[in-house]
Amino acid sequence: MTPLARIYWALFYELGQGVTQNYPLALKFFQQAADKGNLDACNSLGLMYYRGEGVPRNYPQAYQWFKKSADKGDARGENLLGILYEYGQGVTQDNQQALSWYQKSAEQDNSDGRVNLQALRQKTGSKP
Repeated sequence: MTPLARIYWALFYELGQGVTQNYPLALKFFQQAADKGNLDACNSLGLMYYRGEGVPRNYPQAYQWFKKSADKGDARGENLLGILYEYGQGVTQDNQQALSWYQKSAEQDNSDGRVNLQALRQKTGSKP
């Protein structure tokens, strides 16, 4: 099964679409796809740990998955990593790191990254 097929199965099980919702199976399929280097799967695993879906909430584990994705230039991973830094979830709170990750995400035209960058700039009074 390809990594993309594993992601689809993971999403079906995570959301309960066409199958009974099953977080452990979703986690298994996301893990398999992430192990093959799929960055969407890394982000999805991170979100499962971030939200505590089928696993205990674990911000440091979420950080590891978002960082893996962000370090490979994935805009969604960069934005998600920015969120962790902005709110000090699994990392020491650091607005400069958050701004940096949001900026990287926004530069790739990620709408969430742009919104978060603008909001944090307004909140902190930092300039572009």
